[in-house]
Amino acid sequence: MLLPSDRSRDSHVGPKYQQRPVHEIYVAKEPALGWALFSYVVLITLVITLFPFRFQWPERIHFLWFGGWSDTLLNVLFFLPLGFLYKLIRPEDSILRVLGLGLGLSCAIEVAQIFLAERFPSPMDVLTNGIGSMAGSTARRKACSVS
Repeated sequence: MLLPSDRSRDSHVGPKYQQRPVHEIYVAKEPALGWALFSYVVLITLVITLFPFRFQWPERIHFLWFGGWSDTLLNVLFFLPLGFLYKLIRPEDSILRVLGLGLGLSCAIEVAQIFLAERFPSPMDVLTNGIGSMAGSTARRKACSVS
């Protein structure tokens, strides 16, 4: 994207332009927008994973160790936006911090699912959600290095 630079204008050439990556333009000028979008995605993630919100004390805790390959793929894809958006608003943070964010949020969701009779917490979900957040962070880095 071309933007006018801060340099003075030449009368015969018009404004001088410089090339800047798109992520630097929007995130640097509108950090609140990035945080709002990230928060929205986290909220939607919580709603989708904890619906129908009928919490109760469990008589027994049932774990689902592996939900199948489609469940694994969907979990990775589901957490991609979280890693992508977090790295977009905090580009200086390491990929390990993004992994920690994904694992932490996923652990919180899985613990909450213990109290939902219709849901089964899964250690594999925690792992695949963390991988998804890391993949989103990597995708952001690749996308921004191309622009």
